[in-house]
Amino acid sequence: KVFWESLFRKFEFNKNYEIKSIGSKSVVLAVANKMISENLPNVIVAMDRDYDFISKTEIKDPRVLYTYGYSWENDIWQERQVLEFAKLITLGEEISTNVLKSIVDAYKTFFKQINRIAILQYHYHSQAISFIESSSIERCIDRSNQLPCLNRAFLFSRLKSVSTVRKTS
Repeated sequence: KVFWESLFRKFEFNKNYEIKSIGSKSVVLAVANKMISENLPNVIVAMDRDYDFISKTEIKDPRVLYTYGYSWENDIWQERQVLEFAKLITLGEEISTNVLKSIVDAYKTFFKQINRIAILQYHYHSQAISFIESSSIERCIDRSNQLPCLNRAFLFSRLKSVSTVRKTS
């Protein structure tokens, strides 16, 4: 709710509105479908994109708003926001070009790695197989290094585990 409220404020949405958090994606989709079928003019539905962009199930209606990425959390974890945060935590101190370049390089490397995991997650999700459960998502990150990187041992064990599930199914 906070994400959407700040987005509406940022773009100076000059209408009276109320934002309601109504639950899961299936509930939001039902509201969106009702809005379209009953042609409700004063309703806007906003939701996370999830895998809709890959599965080609996005609703094409100007009253349906999606996050740019999988979820709003992905939208705020963009290169520009990471750099702004780095500048914010230095309390106005100048950050050298080399340090900024290091931050961007680390971000791009991590982003590329995490994208691969997202593709695997979707692949297994589309087959109703749980690759990485939301309760264990933190285990995908190796925090023993100075920069974030993937926990390859955990990910390989998950791949082995889901391969076993596929063979026995």
